[in-house]
Amino acid sequence: MNYEAFVELFIELGCDELKAMQVGENAKYTSEQILQEYIKVMSDQIDVITEVRNIPAFAVMIDESTDIAVVKQLVLFGRAVVNGKNKTRFLKIRNINDGKADTIVIEY
Repeated sequence: MNYEAFVELFIELGCDELKAMQVGENAKYTSEQILQEYIKVMSDQIDVITEVRNIPAFAVMIDESTDIAVVKQLVLFGRAVVNGKNKTRFLKIRNINDGKADTIVIEY
């Protein structure tokens, strides 16, 4: 099976994180195990989006952090009450130029 085509499709669909991982010749992230993990993560994300769309009200929590490579990132979480239980879900992580509020508003 041509797993490289799946990776290319994910990149075309907007998975910028995969594009950033395709820099070395020795690490293409195209094994069957990796692709199964990609599919699982995407499936989980679709479930979260579907769940959020069916909730009448929810909150978005945003946090800026800097990782070990000194890359500033914006992390988004959603929080809602579902069936009487408080649920918090990871929504997205995105690289940003800096953690200033004005920059976050403009870039996001």
